[in-house]
Amino acid sequence: MKKWIGFLSLALMVCLPPLRSASAEEWRYLTHQPLFQPLVADPREMRALLTFYSRGNHLDGAIGKTLPLARKTTDRYDVEWGFHAAAFTYLNQRKLSFPMQSSDWWFGTYLSGGRRIQWRLDFTRVSAHLGDALFEDETPIIYSREFLRFLAATRRGPFRFYVGPGGNVHILPHEKKLFLQTGLEWIARPAKGSARLYAAWDFKAKQEAGGVVNNALQAGWQWGDAEQGRIFRIGLTYFNGHSENGQFYKEREKKLTGGIFFDP
Repeated sequence: MKKWIGFLSLALMVCLPPLRSASAEEWRYLTHQPLFQPLVADPREMRALLTFYSRGNHLDGAIGKTLPLARKTTDRYDVEWGFHAAAFTYLNQRKLSFPMQSSDWWFGTYLSGGRRIQWRLDFTRVSAHLGDALFEDETPIIYSREFLRFLAATRRGPFRFYVGPGGNVHILPHEKKLFLQTGLEWIARPAKGSARLYAAWDFKAKQEAGGVVNNALQAGWQWGDAEQGRIFRIGLTYFNGHSENGQFYKEREKKLTGGIFFDP
């Protein structure tokens, strides 16, 4: 896996020319926003979040970031290369303490591009670990994934639709490797200030664990503009499917949560 990331990073950096100004071609480095906007309802998109469960003293937290390194813009197309990483935690609240139940670590690289139809190709490494709070009650598993995923998205008015396949090039425990992801997003026109209503749906079908169908819904208020700066959301989420926490990926889960979200 390290050889793959190192080879891909070196090849892309060698291909990058020095920054120069031209009427039909422009290179930009370390832009504030990724070209392919983050998926709103995907529970494993790279972002920062904190959500509380409606039942039980549980909460989910994440610290994530997408870092665009270089972007080429021409009259005909855009293309961008960067890295992404995130840590997802599952916690149990006990008064003022938050014992960790599990943690998932994601990092990788991506290539994206397009105009009317945008696309993103991810190569991501995932590992999941049992939290200290469950060492006496659960037996940890060796959970490891390295996957490729391709997504294509198009926007029509207030709606954005995306779809794409993926596959694990390495997977532990051994499972079937293919998956499909699709979704739909809606964002209203700005109300007072920059606040907007939004709603989103994300769907994943995976071959692993005997066949997995995950539905994730999110709705609430959004501040900011994804094309101009960072996004802040307050919303409710509903999830029905197999747990996105790697240590519990075979367990079915249905939950309603509410919290805050930061993109990208």
